[in-house]
Amino acid sequence: MSRAISRTCLALLLAAMAGLVPAWGQELAGDVPEWGQEDDYLVGDVPEWLEGYGYEDTHDDVPVPEVASERREGDSGGTAPRTGTRSTRQCDCLRCRNRLTGDWCGYRSCLQQGGIAYRGRVTQFFFGVGGGVNPPVPDQLAALGIAGGDQFEYTGNSRHDFLVDLDKFGGLPHSKFLVTLENIWGRWGNVSFETGALQPPVFSAVMPVDPEAEGIPRLTNFVLLQPLSEQFIVTVGKTRLPGVADNNIFAGGDGTDQFLNQALIANPLFVPVLPITTFVVGAVMPQEWGHIGLTVLDARDRSTDYFQFGDLFAEGAMVFGQVQVDTNFFNRPGEHHVGGLYKNVDQQDLSFTPLPPPYPVPPDDPGPPQFLTRPESYVIFYGFDQYVITFGPPNARGKTEGWGVFGRAGIADDATGNPNFSAWTVSGGIGGNSALRSRRGKGDRFGLGYSYIGASTEFGPIPQFLFGPRDAQVLELYYRYKLTPAIELTPDVQWVSGLLGGLTDGDDAIVAGFRLNMQL
Repeated sequence: MSRAISRTCLALLLAAMAGLVPAWGQELAGDVPEWGQEDDYLVGDVPEWLEGYGYEDTHDDVPVPEVASERREGDSGGTAPRTGTRSTRQCDCLRCRNRLTGDWCGYRSCLQQGGIAYRGRVTQFFFGVGGGVNPPVPDQLAALGIAGGDQFEYTGNSRHDFLVDLDKFGGLPHSKFLVTLENIWGRWGNVSFETGALQPPVFSAVMPVDPEAEGIPRLTNFVLLQPLSEQFIVTVGKTRLPGVADNNIFAGGDGTDQFLNQALIANPLFVPVLPITTFVVGAVMPQEWGHIGLTVLDARDRSTDYFQFGDLFAEGAMVFGQVQVDTNFFNRPGEHHVGGLYKNVDQQDLSFTPLPPPYPVPPDDPGPPQFLTRPESYVIFYGFDQYVITFGPPNARGKTEGWGVFGRAGIADDATGNPNFSAWTVSGGIGGNSALRSRRGKGDRFGLGYSYIGASTEFGPIPQFLFGPRDAQVLELYYRYKLTPAIELTPDVQWVSGLLGGLTDGDDAIVAGFRLNMQL
């Protein structure tokens, strides 16, 4: 039944997309449409929902040598460069360059002009936790990587994005292909598992899902993004979800550039419902007032998979939708979005009700006791952000410098949280660019946020005894300081009252440390 519903959802989305293909395909067969003769609308004014895929700054983050620019102007199409043509005579020292590795003696620019843009970063986390899970930790929990509170850990994470313009290799106009490799080393999760929280306080330290953390590169993006028109863009392939869903200006991303705690990066009800990396088929429809998105996702996390497509949707499927409306209240930009996530997968019922033997599979060897499951789960969420103070007009990329307020809310599974662990949530705070005059225009950011997460009301006696679930709270403050255009140092402090109160004897945790981010 689950697989049938999954295939039905996928078929409906593919049919909806197919209905738009013929008219657009006829245009592709002839001349390029009028909008395609202008600057690529995916470059320059990049929509917020695409930045999570790696589009942000990939076409204008490095100097384009004059030689490369002249070569581009002499191309058969006669099209001038779409991005800046800054001279290589500008300062290119380590203190000035916005990519630590520079332009690779011109090879980076030539590669970009040829249709392959590279963007990489290395993020390192130095964090300690006071309080949290009380030692000694039971063997069953130690096997999950929980070591007890009062720890200091180091974790490193690197991400390498390769954005390919397929139209330069004979593909359809405006077609993009994104390949992302990530690896992680040190302590997977950093101190996240020692706080007693379900939502990781150092979220990017759990990406990709690789508990061994041996530094082996993982393929987290292998996705095609194909505009069929200016108002209809299709995405197909393996996709890294953090930074794409429920994003906003002041509390978004993936934990490497703004807040670190997952509860303030996206809606905390997504944990553990939404995988970090999985296969998706989706469509996004940009509008003058915002955008509409609809995606069908494989239910299995595929962080450690490479090209294992034979079992897609074998465990079930998820459907994710979101509508975003851009606003301009008080002559300052903002946005409001609402969406939902439906998961058609058998999950553990939190009551932990034993099933009577004999168990369905296998009848001759029932093995350990089996428990009641729930066939589906859902989340409904809302979020907004609103600038309060702006420091000037938007820049050439449509980015506004300033600071403002943000908020999120959501409910899961009829506000019972079964099988989601969490029933409802509200959060809010302030954030944005530094308000210090001496640091304006330098890329500094700050944030102060609070999140309250209501625990499920249907935990049974077994989880009540083992984990003592309770409502969770998070308070986080950070300041991201730009040491150079390519290097950022972020002091961060958090107060965490985790859902797993039984592991902490009701104590809270203080998480504090530094994040060091280097753009390659």
